[in-house]
Amino acid sequence: MPGPDDFWIGSATHVGLTREVNEDCFMVSANSGVFAVVDGMGGHEQGEVASAAVVESLAAIVPQRDAESLLRACETRLVEANNKIRALATKRGKGTTMGSTVVALTILDGRYVCVWAGDCRAYLSRGGSLQQLTRDHTEVEDLVERGLLSTEEARLWPRRNVVTRALGVCDQLDLEMRSGAAHPGDAFLLCSDGTFTRLVAFLACCI
Repeated sequence: MPGPDDFWIGSATHVGLTREVNEDCFMVSANSGVFAVVDGMGGHEQGEVASAAVVESLAAIVPQRDAESLLRACETRLVEANNKIRALATKRGKGTTMGSTVVALTILDGRYVCVWAGDCRAYLSRGGSLQQLTRDHTEVEDLVERGLLSTEEARLWPRRNVVTRALGVCDQLDLEMRSGAAHPGDAFLLCSDGTFTRLVAFLACCI
């Protein structure tokens, strides 16, 4: 089981140049093997409250005995966060929408698992190459995958920022996951959707 000394970790967040409130959060827990980047949904009420609720839930995860137990704990906490965000929105009154996208990474016993909803991303750097582990849950990504838009057309699509999955928007949380072997020297990058146009939030973890 990896301990805090088995990881090299760097993290940062910035509000960017266009918004006054930073709705991004991140969580680093080498002790439990859980790392996450969370992005409150822009344009909705209290995006920063929603993202903070996700981080708070994930931060409650304690060290687990094996990778499967850690994944279950992560999924359970994300479901709890989804329910909490929906309850907060209900408390604030009819018509209130709160939501957050998330990408979480668990590493234990030589195995990694990525769990995500929305357009936060995870990348793996290994052997000199950078591989995107996640698939954006966005309207434009769905259209590209169905062959209805080209990659070039997608860059100009007017609804390219519309997400199709997120925490807090539905009673049933729809997560996607990807797993694989984690090798010494691997570097994982977790980022919110704006990282490559402006520095917003990222977490890099080398093992």
